[in-house]
Amino acid sequence: MLLEHLTRARVSAHPRIHIVPDRAVSGLTASAGGHRITGVRAGGEVLPASIVVDAGGRGGQSMRWLAEHGCPPPVETVHIGMTYVSRRYRYDPALLDAPLGVIVPSHPGRPYGGAVGREDADRIVLGLQAMLDAALPADPAEMLTIAGTLPDPALAAVLRHGEPVDEPVRMRFPASVRRRYERARRFPEGYLVTGDALCSVNPIYAQGMTVAALEALSLRDLLRAGPPSALAHRFFRGAARLIDTPWAVATGGDLRFPEVGGNRTLLTRLTGPYLGRYQRAAHSDPVLSAAFRRVTNLIDPPARLLDPSLLLRVARSGGGDTGLPPTRR
Repeated sequence: MLLEHLTRARVSAHPRIHIVPDRAVSGLTASAGGHRITGVRAGGEVLPASIVVDAGGRGGQSMRWLAEHGCPPPVETVHIGMTYVSRRYRYDPALLDAPLGVIVPSHPGRPYGGAVGREDADRIVLGLQAMLDAALPADPAEMLTIAGTLPDPALAAVLRHGEPVDEPVRMRFPASVRRRYERARRFPEGYLVTGDALCSVNPIYAQGMTVAALEALSLRDLLRAGPPSALAHRFFRGAARLIDTPWAVATGGDLRFPEVGGNRTLLTRLTGPYLGRYQRAAHSDPVLSAAFRRVTNLIDPPARLLDPSLLLRVARSGGGDTGLPPTRR
């Protein structure tokens, strides 16, 4: 929340940005023939624009609006049935002995996981997760029961003894969705889609804001390069390259669960078990851990994890994809 607050404050202070509050966009306006989007309908009036960008997140209406103009894109979906419940607590070093936090990942055979970590000097955030539509109520007693099944006692200790500062919040994330606007048969000029409205992946991988920021930088560079002719085509083609890595990392990890619905390519079937072994080995191998963080943080491409030197370290670690141990940071 602090990050969102500071970002909004900085954007609001920009002299060329005007925020119109309490308006809901109900649709798009287009030129004759629908070849260009010319503005939006909001609050009973039309707001003209040379470029309209949908940054409305997973709830964005671009798919419906573009279908009205006859140009919906292909869509890829990986159903994960994820539920999150989070709650804040007063920071107590007696309950959280790790400097930053504890992560307990879910894995095939155990759909539950969770994490607890520092938010600031005074508060910590605890979150539980459940995949495959497993039950996860926002009731403290039931949360404690689930936390008690996890292999690290830290989460249960916070739930049992911590001082809450707010109420539990529950969120559903049914599926990772990638809208392939770069493959649409036709697309109107003057309209772009970005962030989670373009592609949203399992939030546990924490890549959404990074991808959105990279897409914003890409759009900036395109607009600086000259007149925005064929802007949509160029933007979506570049965004697709940015999305390829986080999509591969997130869906590849989720498709390790046999119950997860999605397209299992030959590459996915080959790399899924390896990634499980890799992550388990990385728990005690700082070289593997550092390489994995560079990939998940979008610094290096996924192919980096197949480097012969890393393959050898994973092979020497022994053990199969039997689940990941808790991580303390």
